Amino acid sequence: GVQTCALTIFLDGAAALKDSESTSTASNAGAPASQSAAGAKNASYTLPASVHRADIRFTATSLSSPERIRFRFRLEGYDRDWFEAGAGRLASYSKLAPGEYRFQVIASWGDGNWGPPIAGVRLLVLRPFWKTAWFIALETIFGVAIVAGLARWITARSLKLKMERLEREQAV
Repeated sequence: GVQTCALTIFLDGAAALKDSESTSTASNAGAPASQSAAGAKNASYTLPASVHRADIRFTATSLSSPERIRFRFRLEGYDRDWFEAGAGRLASYSKLAPGEYRFQVIASWGDGNWGPPIAGVRLLVLRPFWKTAWFIALETIFGVAIVAGLARWITARSLKLKMERLEREQAV
């Protein structure tokens, strides 16, 4: 059976941000965010919108026959089915849309039987700031203010022109 399992998340362009229940972080761009088996099923990472690629490396060890270990993985919310990784130990995802995902790994020890997920992490990909509710609200307020200001300016200009025309007519 499995003696240990480990996940390492490598991010392109930014570090993973640790959520409060997570036990590990990446401290700078391109650095790995490692998660060991002890907390791998409950780890949670927040990825900034600037992350264009996330590589997740995983492994499991077996003291009896490590060469026979085979893997399947999936990213719930992205992959429809389990991906057969064989003896491979890397999952790579590019340009994930904003949202919440759950990465899971299952292993087989060469007997064709797949066990329950041995590791998993929650990934939250943030929206770019210009797609957030607060920014859209500010854009809307700014747009309404511009339209209102323009309408007021046009009305004031029209009234001023009418007044000038009336004054010229009275002067004649």
